[in-house]
Amino acid sequence: MFKATRELIKLRQPHSNAIIEKVYVNRVEGGERNRCFDNASRIYEKNEQLKIVSGWFVNAWNKTSNSCLILAHYWNVDEQGNFFDSSPMDDLNGEYVIDSEIGIFASQQYDLLKSDVWSSLIFNNSNILGVDFREQGKEHRKIENFDTKSLFAELN
Repeated sequence: MFKATRELIKLRQPHSNAIIEKVYVNRVEGGERNRCFDNASRIYEKNEQLKIVSGWFVNAWNKTSNSCLILAHYWNVDEQGNFFDSSPMDDLNGEYVIDSEIGIFASQQYDLLKSDVWSSLIFNNSNILGVDFREQGKEHRKIENFDTKSLFAELN
């Protein structure tokens, strides 16, 4: 498990009643890049016995930038508990972390949000930044609290 994955779990777990953990996710084809919620929703619409899962995709540490990008992410799970993701990802060795309460919170706050995803994160040696991908580009902000609400830029 990546050090960044362990740190993410350590920071988020106190703010969740559900277990936050690394999970194995099978990659499948068919989704569009940067459209994880839409991809997971399309799969759910084809088979409502499947569920949409929320969490994080932890990229490997980037030695050039001395940082790790952790993407807010959605994927699917079947009735047997098998996870699968149709969204194309650049890092084939990245790790998935399930964080179900964050997706539930997003659905409850839907009318207040500009996006159905929370802030992605950049871990480096000295800071943790929130990254919000907007039409006009990336917006960065310092993240000091890892409660669920704090991870949504529009609610802070």
